[in-house]
Amino acid sequence: MNRIKMSNPLLHLAIIAASSFNFAGTCLLAVIWNINPFHYLLVIFAISVMIGAVMVDIDKAIIYTYASMGIGIAIAAAVYLAPYILLEEPVYRMNAALMVFFGTLGKVLIFGLIIYFLGALLGCFLAEKSLE
Repeated sequence: MNRIKMSNPLLHLAIIAASSFNFAGTCLLAVIWNINPFHYLLVIFAISVMIGAVMVDIDKAIIYTYASMGIGIAIAAAVYLAPYILLEEPVYRMNAALMVFFGTLGKVLIFGLIIYFLGALLGCFLAEKSLE
């Protein structure tokens, strides 16, 4: 079976970058459009399974999943706060926006941490079974 060599560090960076933007988009869906938390958890589970399927090694898959989550939340916060920063809004409006952003994500982040882990494990398991 022809597979891409996973020893290429640029490929690892591309995996983290792509999944970070996926997580950022999911965070923005949860904050801006106020989607149901179940749908948010379902989407992040699918992204975690994809990371686990690409990275067959369980340790790397879990590390990359959590790194992508952290970078994705930072990207989403920057995108969410960009209008407040660019239009030079008063500080109290930016603080209110931050409270809305982290208040919305705080509700699902505890369950999300477990879902990230389980999705990465399932993806690794599926990838190992497909290689047999």
